Amino acid sequence: SSVSQITIRVGSSYRTSGGQIVNVKKITSHTSFSSVTYDYDVAVVELASSLTFGTGVQPIALPDSSFKIVNGKIAVATGWGLTTDGGSLANQLQVVNLPLITTKSCQNTVYSSAI
Repeated sequence: SSVSQITIRVGSSYRTSGGQIVNVKKITSHTSFSSVTYDYDVAVVELASSLTFGTGVQPIALPDSSFKIVNGKIAVATGWGLTTDGGSLANQLQVVNLPLITTKSCQNTVYSSAI
């Protein structure tokens, strides 16, 4: 679909109600994204207008360049994706805590080659 037809919802934990609706101006996908494997499934979304910050809408806190991943440190992932194979999208935002591992630990225990 055309970028001009895409909107985002912020400030709500519900996929279809509440919060602010904002139009998307531009989407920049990772240059190595694969629609077959979904490798590098990440993009930067530029909004057509500014957000109104408040209790439910805050800028993301990015780590500084000295940030180091520590084995076992917990990261939080959220989304409205499928919760069962062949199921439908969740209406309420789903949250999961995930333990991080360093690239070296991943290569040593999960993969036998570079990631």
